[in-house]
Amino acid sequence: MAAKRGAASPTGSRREPFPIYAIVGTDSYLISEARRDILRKALGSDPDPMAICEFEGRTAALADVLDELRSPSLLAPLRVVIVRDADPFVSAARGSLEQYLEEPSTTGVLVLQVRTWPSNTRLYRATQAIGRNIACEAPKRAALPAWIKARASEGYGCVLAAGAAERLADLVGSQCGRLDAELAKLASYVAPAAQITRADVDALVGSSREEKVFGIADAIVERRPATALAMWHQVLATDRDAPYRAMGGLAWGFRRLTAARRMLESGENETAVARAAGFWGPPGDFCKLIKRLSVAQWEDSLTALLSADIGTKTGLTETERAVERIIVRMCAPPARSHR
Repeated sequence: MAAKRGAASPTGSRREPFPIYAIVGTDSYLISEARRDILRKALGSDPDPMAICEFEGRTAALADVLDELRSPSLLAPLRVVIVRDADPFVSAARGSLEQYLEEPSTTGVLVLQVRTWPSNTRLYRATQAIGRNIACEAPKRAALPAWIKARASEGYGCVLAAGAAERLADLVGSQCGRLDAELAKLASYVAPAAQITRADVDALVGSSREEKVFGIADAIVERRPATALAMWHQVLATDRDAPYRAMGGLAWGFRRLTAARRMLESGENETAVARAAGFWGPPGDFCKLIKRLSVAQWEDSLTALLSADIGTKTGLTETERAVERIIVRMCAPPARSHR
């Protein structure tokens, strides 16, 4: 059941839902989770859509927002008013919003979704005093293992053994939505047990297509055709119902490797290059791999894969054999020039 706003606990401390929430940041998963939590606290587990009003920040008029906040909902104890992408709205109405928060509506909950929300402003301090500022930026790399452990415990009742959170962070990176999805799979995988080990992570997440694509590329540039072919067969095995999707996935991976090589050529630092390519292991290892071929050689490899991809989709060739031929050709030593 939804709580009435403005009530206090017996100890005198504030109790949610608050009259205002600022959702600050750009991580779409964390923003979605914050919104869901606010709606649950204000309207219950099954919120009435008629008690929710949403505005776009670039077109929202202050008068309309305040009217909605001050208009009681007919079927719910509160009305939740959300302003999405609210930065321009806040900039235009900052003074009026500060005045509103001095005496906010007792029947409305204002939710501002913003990218920036400086802590040295009156609006930030007023929100902190009577509401809540919610940070929705993905954790930095060093903080990821702690976030993963907390999410596993709070969301799935699981604990991660030594090295498991670090390994998951290496494989997935700071994409909170994907991390949560992987934790959900891992929790189901280990059930009824409640501990997730590094071996579990390797078994369920470590076999991701991205990792196999990098492995195939590594084997190719080291001219190990048997290893590259074995890994290609593993990629196919992950999508047996639609082999052409496996081909497309491989081509997509090589496209990222080609783009990463171009970034290195233009002077980008190794960490930025590795992360842009979706590689979350040591950046030096990744860049060592892609440096083994020139931009032109990566482009030739990508062109061959894309041509084979088109061939398989138009029925001109068969997926497995087409990629096998490309791998064998790419693993062959370069021809010597004759003078």
